[in-house]
Amino acid sequence: MARTNAERLTRERARSLLHSLLILGGMLVLVALVARIILGPSVLPWLAAGFAISALLSPRPHPERLLRWSGGRPLPPGVAAYLEQTARELAAGAELERPPVLLYFDRSEPNAFAIGDAKRSAIGLTAGLLERLTPPEIAAILAHEISHLRNGDTRVMALVASAARLAGTMSLMGVFLLFFNLPLLLMGAATVSPTALLLLVGAPMLATVLQLSLSRAREIDADLSAVELTDDPGHLASALVKIQTRQRRLMEHLLTQVYGGTWWRTHPAAEERIRLLRQIERQSRLTPASS
Repeated sequence: MARTNAERLTRERARSLLHSLLILGGMLVLVALVARIILGPSVLPWLAAGFAISALLSPRPHPERLLRWSGGRPLPPGVAAYLEQTARELAAGAELERPPVLLYFDRSEPNAFAIGDAKRSAIGLTAGLLERLTPPEIAAILAHEISHLRNGDTRVMALVASAARLAGTMSLMGVFLLFFNLPLLLMGAATVSPTALLLLVGAPMLATVLQLSLSRAREIDADLSAVELTDDPGHLASALVKIQTRQRRLMEHLLTQVYGGTWWRTHPAAEERIRLLRQIERQSRLTPASS
């Protein structure tokens, strides 16, 4: 890989990591503020300890079994050997303890998804993806999914989802308590800060926005990690071009139309990802490879 291109990837990944850390910090602050309003400041250490223990001890389902229960089955014979060899090579480059198990889903939507971690994982590939993409494009998509596994994204997103649910539950408790104490509030026997009230009401929506924003950041980082694994931004970009012409999430489209912007997307706009990959590809062509 050209030195300038490697430096560009390093900068972009550092920016993506910083973005993710800021979002994670924002989620933790949100949960802490809601907990402080509902339960008081003394409960925060106990809440943090309980959340950490639940995160460490939460059961981890077997990835292959989970995908098989969801309808996954062995790859078609015509592509199995190539894809499994590609997955082994990419997993070795990503320093996974073992390559992911690849399973086939008979669905027309072009899609791929990974579950698990660096120790044990599985990747699902749909019929639509295998039919529409060339072998190098499928390899680029595999590199993207393996990057999610290497980066621990599935575990991080599960923790963030738990934090978002916790914030929503505590917000509901707070609103219920306010309603229960409404007579005291009307008589002036109790008061509530307008800021606290606004936070309680808006916490679930804000938690969702932060969760989706983190998901978008991790997608960008997985793209950049995939380029590091394959040194091939072009085929990942062309794969995304083909996928975006077929894959349209109805709910995501409706939310974007109603609310505007990209806050409600689970993934960055495909155009944004493709533009970044094309920029890296052009830069790699202009810069001679280092010896």
